[in-house]
Amino acid sequence: MISKLLTYLFSIVIIAGALLTTNISSYALPSQFDPGLVLSDQDLYSLPLAFSSADRIQAYFESTGSILADYQPVIGFEDAGSENYADTDDLIINSVFSTVDNKFSARNNVQNPYGGKRMRVSDLIWKVTRERFGNTCIINYRISPYRASSDICIDNEAKPINPAFLISMIQKESGLVYGSCSGTNAENSQGCQDVNFRLDRILGYACFENPDRSKSCYDENPNWKYYKGVFKQIFRSFRLLRIREESCKLGGSFAFQSNGNVFQVGNTVNISNQQITLKNGITCAMYIYTPHVSSQNLTYNVMRQVRVDQNLVEKVGLDPNYVPKSIKVF
Repeated sequence: MISKLLTYLFSIVIIAGALLTTNISSYALPSQFDPGLVLSDQDLYSLPLAFSSADRIQAYFESTGSILADYQPVIGFEDAGSENYADTDDLIINSVFSTVDNKFSARNNVQNPYGGKRMRVSDLIWKVTRERFGNTCIINYRISPYRASSDICIDNEAKPINPAFLISMIQKESGLVYGSCSGTNAENSQGCQDVNFRLDRILGYACFENPDRSKSCYDENPNWKYYKGVFKQIFRSFRLLRIREESCKLGGSFAFQSNGNVFQVGNTVNISNQQITLKNGITCAMYIYTPHVSSQNLTYNVMRQVRVDQNLVEKVGLDPNYVPKSIKVF
């Protein structure tokens, strides 16, 4: 009887495991790269078990031998001084604070409690992607005086992002997460660009394709100090990507326009001499951030490499058309 019972229970476990695996795989990244749908909404909003806390992210960095396991950037904005504002890319500055709830203030959530302190990169990634630390808004430039648009203010606690997305973007831009160039000893002699140089440009933010170094991410550019370094790179680039994702979905007057392209979900744009129909907000935002198909293909491959589609905590069993929590409007 006991033997039969154990056999029965064992069979149940096997069947349950098979069903669980099936559910998980249904939310895996596509088996082939689709330039119009680089990442799905499930990829962006799920929470893989491997990255489900700052400590788990830290453990991952330690397992890969990444310099990010030990590196602790100083938190703070270059220009958060007497003007009492933080010049972030969504331009939530003192001139528009009167229209924005305090929970969207970079000074209230970032500068005041953490300014001048050091923080693990793993904690920074967790806070930016999952906590109010990463809240942001878009400014409506079509009215005067400028005001934050009530249509795009993102409360990160209400709509958190998969940390693996940011980790994958870091790997794509600087190679500091895993691989032969990610460690503290990775130098030019190993065919790797200087580690400190890459840390300062960890997400390639403000690194424009311009041979004039005074207009890109070099010290010859007087504005580079506002974007230079791990904290400012992560904070600015991630919030910009979040804003672009939402503005791509809203479209119309919120759609970003460049080189004859109107970046809006459903539109077809010309990228790398390819006609690409933008199928969701994050794909659209990623092309605005880096207008190259090869770059998005690399991000897709990195997401597969870190196995972000395994052990999804929040998604197993949900309908594939699941829509994440709504944005909270201030």
